[in-house]
Amino acid sequence: MARASVLVAVMAVLVSSVGGVRVLPSSSSSSGGLGIRAEPVFCHDIECPHFEVVHKTDAYEVRSYDATVWATTLLKDVDWDKAEKSGFMRLFNYISGENEQAIKIPMTAPVRNQVAPGAGPFCASSFNISFYVPAAFQQSPPAPTDATISIRREAAYTYYVAQGKGFWKEDDTEKAAAKLAEALTADGLTFDNSTWFFAGYDPPFRLIDRHNEVWFRAPSSVATQT
Repeated sequence: MARASVLVAVMAVLVSSVGGVRVLPSSSSSSGGLGIRAEPVFCHDIECPHFEVVHKTDAYEVRSYDATVWATTLLKDVDWDKAEKSGFMRLFNYISGENEQAIKIPMTAPVRNQVAPGAGPFCASSFNISFYVPAAFQQSPPAPTDATISIRREAAYTYYVAQGKGFWKEDDTEKAAAKLAEALTADGLTFDNSTWFFAGYDPPFRLIDRHNEVWFRAPSSVATQT
């Protein structure tokens, strides 16, 4: 599917998503390990945000995340790959010592890309690329020396999450976001229809067991930026 048509499909579903909030049960016979908190296998021993799966369907999980801290940078571009590469390098330089304390910060997962699609196929989209700040640094994260990077604190929040494997390109993430939006709408759920997230957990050199996610945020989620 061409990028333009996929973007149209995503936006069409987002626009139609507003509706009543359905209360999800806390457990289900198809839920597996609901309520159990453990480091996910797909983090591959890299520190990840802590969450609990509170509900699960064949199409998505409902995850309750603890409060988190992210280093984030905003880019506006029509080119997804260019924006992701530029954002990644800014943040990689930050954790490599380009901060006011000149210290190195461990790499974490996922690398998160919050996407606000442009108004049309030839319009720039907004990409907030983020690294999760390790727990040991969250109380007082080193201040970035790059003015394009900010520290973003998010309260405990809920996301609807769909997962997939392999090497995802732009079209793959947009199709997954559209499919997740359709599933949530079909289930009568309200979600933040202004933006969606891509979360990638693996370096380019990992060839197998790659893990990708798309997220929509539940309406009650909030965030502050410093």
